[in-house]
Amino acid sequence: MIIDPLLYKYLMLASGICITILGALLACIYIPDIKQLKKLRMARKCLVPSFFILSLLSFVSYYFGYDPYVENTGTLITGSFQALLFTMTMIIFIRPNDVHKKSVVGQFYIIALAGILIYLSKFLHHDWFMICFHIAEGLYLMQLVFYTRLFHRAYQTTRSELNDYYDEEEESRIYWVKIGYYGALTIGIMVLFVPYLGPWFFSFFVIFYMVYYCLVALRINYYQNKMAFMFPVFSNNTVETGEMKELNLAFKTVQKNQSVTDKDAEYCEQTEQLKTAFRQWTENKMYLLKDVPKEDIIKQLNTDIYALRRYMKNEKGPGFSQWRNPLRIREACLLFMIQSDLTAEQICKATGFNNSSNFHKLFQEKIGKTTREFRKLTKAEQPLLYDQIEVKKRQMFETSAFLPDF
Repeated sequence: MIIDPLLYKYLMLASGICITILGALLACIYIPDIKQLKKLRMARKCLVPSFFILSLLSFVSYYFGYDPYVENTGTLITGSFQALLFTMTMIIFIRPNDVHKKSVVGQFYIIALAGILIYLSKFLHHDWFMICFHIAEGLYLMQLVFYTRLFHRAYQTTRSELNDYYDEEEESRIYWVKIGYYGALTIGIMVLFVPYLGPWFFSFFVIFYMVYYCLVALRINYYQNKMAFMFPVFSNNTVETGEMKELNLAFKTVQKNQSVTDKDAEYCEQTEQLKTAFRQWTENKMYLLKDVPKEDIIKQLNTDIYALRRYMKNEKGPGFSQWRNPLRIREACLLFMIQSDLTAEQICKATGFNNSSNFHKLFQEKIGKTTREFRKLTKAEQPLLYDQIEVKKRQMFETSAFLPDF
């Protein structure tokens, strides 16, 4: 690849200035000194130097001009460093307890040693350099595959734990982390093509990674403000796993020792208690609360996880969250009818949904109309007195197939 020297200098200067500013902004972001954000602070400590190192390399390239061997090697080594740092940062976002400082530092030194060996080979023999460079490309590709599998496993585990902790579909709230990782992976793959494609590709590559660095800096600030719902899962997932194993063992032991008559009597008693608890729980509209852990719901119902699951399976049919969502949709319909000044987003939040896309999807699925269509339908009718509204609500929901049965 032969690139215009003037264009190369402008790109390197722009890259150096942009990434220096971003590194400074990232260093100045305030991260509260709390336990749940300890690994995030560690990630910031790793990322800030990487920002400045990359900006320094850009300024050096600007000063000395374009050398294809130096540039291609530097891009490959820098890509390997960034693959390590960005992968660990994205995993910290979703599973901070899985990232350990010793492991990150060890991989950092291995990459640095590999880079030194490649540069040394250039001064020893040109053929050796090309052999080392192609070997490094193969190892770098293996690194990307390994990190992708590592991230995918961490992401799937976190998604499962979040869904289990809140008994709701929570992936939409962490999906941006997945998008962020695959953005970094795209940059990593582009590194492999930089030595072989034309100047247009190199220019696009520089612009693309500058934009990505901007997004990473913004997301770290976004994370501490918007991702607090994950903190209890970080703190409790290891303990809960051990506790659940013990409870499972104890539960199986009790089951073996119980007679059939005792089981039937206990089940009938638990069923009646849960019917009463569910009635009170719904009358108090506890289903409208957002980000309530499943353990808290179990305490509110004065039961245990096994009794709740058995009751939901035998008496209600669907799982707890599938049973609760229609209650929330019903409440949303009432709000659309009574408080027409509220926006769909406000009603979404008021009814306990954590994601507007899920709210709109479920609403259309259960009601058969979009929120916009439903609002137009209610606005088209004559204004109703409060008691008339109550009659209309009864008529609407008594015939509804999704109305939960108590």
